[in-house]
Amino acid sequence: MEISDQIKIFQKLYNVPRETIDQFTEYHDLLIKFQEKTNLIGSGTISNIWVRHFSDSAKLTNRIISFKNNAKVSIRVCDVGSGAGFPGLVCFLILLSQKNQIKMTLIEPNRRKCEFLHLVKKKLMLPIVVLNERVEKIEEKYDIIMSRAVAPLHILLGLIKPISKKETILLLPKGKNYLKEIE
Repeated sequence: MEISDQIKIFQKLYNVPRETIDQFTEYHDLLIKFQEKTNLIGSGTISNIWVRHFSDSAKLTNRIISFKNNAKVSIRVCDVGSGAGFPGLVCFLILLSQKNQIKMTLIEPNRRKCEFLHLVKKKLMLPIVVLNERVEKIEEKYDIIMSRAVAPLHILLGLIKPISKKETILLLPKGKNYLKEIE
């Protein structure tokens, strides 16, 4: 599928304004350029970034909005093992375009991936926090924790427990083996 077709589908599915599509396009271009230096995404998914990565991540925005609408104050969201910014950076761009007040933190232990996230933050002038740190060393607590393709569920839950509160919402999209992980 052509990139222009992927963009049209993405824009229609998530009601993304033109200015935000421009930000996503710059993000896409930076991702392709940085992919040569750092393995940010699987090589087999490069031609489908809009459908495979952006869209998969954007699906979580409705969950964040529904939580935010019930919250009385600004909410703190973090993406553990953010890598190339999936799902946290994608969700943040969409939420920002909808004038949602979210405090987003991207946690990534890999220095080169963090350099990429800092580059995107700078180029798009985003008010996000990027931490080049292992989640075990983080002392903050978050209202929503998201993580995509970091670790099996039984390990991931142990990693994020210290940064969770009793009422923290976990958004942990899993792959085809999710039933085995739940067991």
